[in-house]
Amino acid sequence: MHLPYADEKIEGVRVERYGEPSSLPSLLFVHGGTQGSWAWEHVARDLAGRGWHSSCLNWFGHHGSDALAPAEARERSIMDVTREIRVVADRLPDDPVLIAHSMGGLAALAYASKYPVKALVLLTPVVPGKHAGAEIPLPIDPSTMWLIPAEALRQVFWDAVGDDEAQRYASLVVPESPRAVIEATRWTVDLDVSSITAPAYLLGAERDSVVPHEFVESLAEEMGAEYDLLPEQGHGVILNPIREDVAARISRWLDKTVR
Repeated sequence: MHLPYADEKIEGVRVERYGEPSSLPSLLFVHGGTQGSWAWEHVARDLAGRGWHSSCLNWFGHHGSDALAPAEARERSIMDVTREIRVVADRLPDDPVLIAHSMGGLAALAYASKYPVKALVLLTPVVPGKHAGAEIPLPIDPSTMWLIPAEALRQVFWDAVGDDEAQRYASLVVPESPRAVIEATRWTVDLDVSSITAPAYLLGAERDSVVPHEFVESLAEEMGAEYDLLPEQGHGVILNPIREDVAARISRWLDKTVR
């Protein structure tokens, strides 16, 4: 099936788009740390094929969006990604459905606490501190951009794909703000989600070593959100083969909630 595709830049933010605008709400995808719009190539295309116009942004300093000065890049918070979301959302014909993964989930929550959204779909999202538990003991130097160790990449993000696909993904990973990594592993962000009234759907993964599924379920309970647990899955639910099931689950939820 051929899908219309566009690659454009809006106020310094590179956006990949799949499908065409329609009467359905627009989907806006927010990637996680060290990644880019490429991480949504399967899920976003799948949903676009089902009629949902899909826009996938790149954080500043990631995959074609404007670079940041070194000091700003090192000090950038996950919460600052609301700036890129706002830039792209302002160009959409309606309030977006935000679909976000990992660190992008926390950025999407921050955005939805300030601006209108049609709905939220959060996949193994980094959670506000009140929903978290033990810290992840990663060595992080605040004075240096952080890159996930090569030996951990496949285990964390794409443990169930073939060698060629794994190598391609590994080649696309970029260094991340150490501040953002600290926020995502020390659970230092205190975010009030009580102002978010849009419907939400959260997915946790049973074997997630980055964001334990209990944390995601706790957040879903506070938000009054629908929650699903993906059995026998790790953090990389948008890149591993489970991505087809994830897209189908999102589609079913969108059909009954915002279509």
